[in-house]
Amino acid sequence: MGKKQQMIMQEDLNAKYSGFTQIFTDGSKLSSGSTAAALFVPSLAQAVGWKLNATHTVLGAELFGIHQALTFANKHPALHNKDIVILSDSQSTLHLLKNIWNPNYRHIVYDIPKLASHRQQVSKVCF
Repeated sequence: MGKKQQMIMQEDLNAKYSGFTQIFTDGSKLSSGSTAAALFVPSLAQAVGWKLNATHTVLGAELFGIHQALTFANKHPALHNKDIVILSDSQSTLHLLKNIWNPNYRHIVYDIPKLASHRQQVSKVCF
């Protein structure tokens, strides 16, 4: 993505989610078999990463990243009562969260909405 496209995307995010704390998530699997997930919160200049078991898929890593972003937001004092938007580049993960039945990821897919619901008692959560 070019710089101009990045600027347009950031302006769109800022307009649509004005006042929200942005949390970027990602999951990946290398050809070597290594699997990892990460989150980044620009407003806190904080990044966290996890090396996962090599048996995890990319989808599993993406779900783990979103789950950890919600857990992080729920526990971090600076994010208490703050609206958050979780940004993921994984359409399949976001689709799965909208259609929560999948026997391979049932536990984490059910847990993510519970974490978001708990947080929505004091603030907004968007994906």
